[in-house]
Amino acid sequence: MISILRCRLITCLAEKHGCSGILYGDSTTRLAERTLSETAKGRGGSIPWLTADGQSPHAIKVVYPMRDLLRKEIAAYTAMTDPPLTPFILEGSSPVVVPSSKNTTIEDLMSQYFDSVEQNYPSIVANVVRTSSEEMIAGTR
Repeated sequence: MISILRCRLITCLAEKHGCSGILYGDSTTRLAERTLSETAKGRGGSIPWLTADGQSPHAIKVVYPMRDLLRKEIAAYTAMTDPPLTPFILEGSSPVVVPSSKNTTIEDLMSQYFDSVEQNYPSIVANVVRTSSEEMIAGTR
């Protein structure tokens, strides 16, 4: 619910200030997490507007310029720059998920899943995002 309200707030502020578009700094990892968590919540129809570049349902252009970079690639790059950019990167500490925990959210599960998958199988993360983009293209025809 918070992510929906945040998105609406950003969109309203962009419209109010006459912006022609919104740039989000979401990585491939974050977009993959969002894709699977929205699908699990039964909101699969909104995935194209939440993960793809283009016109949003609110008539403002949305762009994800870092969509082809994994979270670990961004972290490595920010540490190598001079001066380091690491203070500008929010470290999303994934909570430890206990299998029997009733308070674990879908977002927490997806974050933990992609944190582990990204280490050894980064192509899986990219395939999730690529597949959701293909669904958008198929849906617009």
